[in-house]
Amino acid sequence: MLESLLLWVYSVWSDVCLLYEGLSVSPFSPCCALFYTYTLYVVLINDIRKGQFSRRYLIAALLSVCGAAVIKVQGLPSGDFWLGFTLMQIAGIAFAFGQIAYRDWKGSHPSVPDSAIFALLTFGGTVCAGVFSLAFADRTALDISIAQWRSILYLGLVASGLGFFLWNKGATLTNPGILAAFNNAVVPLAMLFSLFIFGEIDQVTKEQVIRLLAGGLLVITAVTFATQSNKCTS
Repeated sequence: MLESLLLWVYSVWSDVCLLYEGLSVSPFSPCCALFYTYTLYVVLINDIRKGQFSRRYLIAALLSVCGAAVIKVQGLPSGDFWLGFTLMQIAGIAFAFGQIAYRDWKGSHPSVPDSAIFALLTFGGTVCAGVFSLAFADRTALDISIAQWRSILYLGLVASGLGFFLWNKGATLTNPGILAAFNNAVVPLAMLFSLFIFGEIDQVTKEQVIRLLAGGLLVITAVTFATQSNKCTS
């Protein structure tokens, strides 16, 4: 049990560290767009672990990747593209493996409540992120404002803490295809939040609205397609 949990911690927080490194060598928007391909790895890793090929789930994942790309990709990438690409793909594999590994572990330990072991996962993640920070962060340039501390607390307690708990709880209750598709549902949802919650609707262009509608439709189609069958192998 402990070995499985430690493997989950390592995979997810390796993703965070590699994602940070990828963002440091590639432009933000193209780099993030590269990361959305990890939904494919969710399906592929599940199939490898199960010894099967789930065509329906893979198609759903591809549709969700296309939806995210329609919304986010703009222009050709620049900078150290291939280094950023490699780091982002490794990060995606690590994150996808963590989701599937936890889902499988929970399936084999149904009597263990998620809340009973998630503190261990959070602690392990804190240790991994702390070691990475000590090794690579420039502490001499560290000057954190009150507003930034508030953001850090929100990201740590709500986005990462509560968010990861609810996400992994949901992952145990659905199939890999839906899990993969919903990974990219964050893209249209984030844009909707920025428009209507953070008041950026006045800055949006017609092209961005069209991208949002088209990409959102693709993601919804992906989720719907994945729900039509609990298992499809060929």
